[in-house]
Amino acid sequence: MNGRFRLDIARALGLLFVLVPMLVLATAYAAMSVQHGTALLWNVPVHEDGHRTLAQTLFYFEHATRELPIDLLFGIAVGAGGAMALAAPRHERRGSRPWLIAAMLAACVLVMTGATALQLGPDALRDNLLQYPTREGAPLTWGAHWRYHLLERGPMILLALSLWGVLRSFRNDPPEPRAARGALAVVATYIAPTVLFTPDWAALRLPFTDARYLGHEAREIFTHGLITLPLSLGVILLRCPQRVVWAAWPARVPIGALALVALSLSCFVFVLLAALGAGSASAGQSDSMVTLLAPHFFEHGFTYLVAPLTAVLVYERLR
Repeated sequence: MNGRFRLDIARALGLLFVLVPMLVLATAYAAMSVQHGTALLWNVPVHEDGHRTLAQTLFYFEHATRELPIDLLFGIAVGAGGAMALAAPRHERRGSRPWLIAAMLAACVLVMTGATALQLGPDALRDNLLQYPTREGAPLTWGAHWRYHLLERGPMILLALSLWGVLRSFRNDPPEPRAARGALAVVATYIAPTVLFTPDWAALRLPFTDARYLGHEAREIFTHGLITLPLSLGVILLRCPQRVVWAAWPARVPIGALALVALSLSCFVFVLLAALGAGSASAGQSDSMVTLLAPHFFEHGFTYLVAPLTAVLVYERLR
């Protein structure tokens, strides 16, 4: 198989990864429409808290602000992994100046943080960026929101990097050192705030044992596994340079990458089983699974902008 044919496969895979999230969102919207008896949900309370409409769920600026640090880190991980897997040979590269992408990302960040400060004040902006809040009514606790994602986002970052590692095994040329170093730096960067936001062993146990933590992590696995991860991978695959040449079979067995895939999936299975065992559904703000799951896909609307834009920006700078 020649390089151009393999490139077509890469872009077809990218298109599939972009279409899957669209299908998931359409299905979630249809489920909410059936539940509420209308296809016009913009001003209908759909959120699990019982009062936020679909519009307020999409533009939940406070939530988007506290998701921002972890979404940026996830985008960096996907972008660095993409640069490692898809970079063209150095002598065949062309310069890239993704100023438009950087401007779009900056606009997203300014909108969500500015709206949070205007609506709730600068103290709320600070608290959300420093990961204090989790959900309405819960006490403000140092690093609680970061730990709310511990068994979801860490494995999701490893899964993204390992999937790029599997794809990289279909090339014979050595990986770009700068991109490889970037991927390793992301892992270290995730560990550092995790340590910072975990004040003691009791706090560390909560993501593994507490019903609310496990339930939140389970929903995040569905949301980011079905939308954020494939969308971020897909937009980079669609930008795959035409000068990349793929082999028909892996040049080497990617044992390390496959081991990380297995580890990540094992973490997800543990969270889902532990959430079921802990009765996490009953610890939610609604007894309807549609209400607990479907609106959550739309609550992360800004994530679906921040993570892919960050991924593309990092990819363009590293490749």
